[in-house]
Amino acid sequence: RSELISLSLSEIMKMRIEDLNLSTRTLNALANAKIRTVGGMARKSAEDLLAVEGMGDKGVQEIKRTLSNFGILLK
Repeated sequence: RSELISLSLSEIMKMRIEDLNLSTRTLNALANAKIRTVGGMARKSAEDLLAVEGMGDKGVQEIKRTLSNFGILLK
C-alpha cells in the first residue's frame, strides 16, 4: 500500500483500471464504455457512470471508494 503514496497525481490518473481490484462486473462495464484509466473514471460524474450499461449503484460506490483511496473525487 505504501508504494501508492509515492505516485504523483498524473501517474495515478494514468493507472489502468485493471490494476485497481475492482469487481469483474464494474471492470466490464467500464471497459465497454471505453473507460480504461483512473483519469477516465475521475472525469465522469456519478450520473455519467450510472448511465453506463451494466453499471449500478454498487459499481458507482465501488468506484467512489477506490478513487477516494487516492484522494480523488468523481466530477
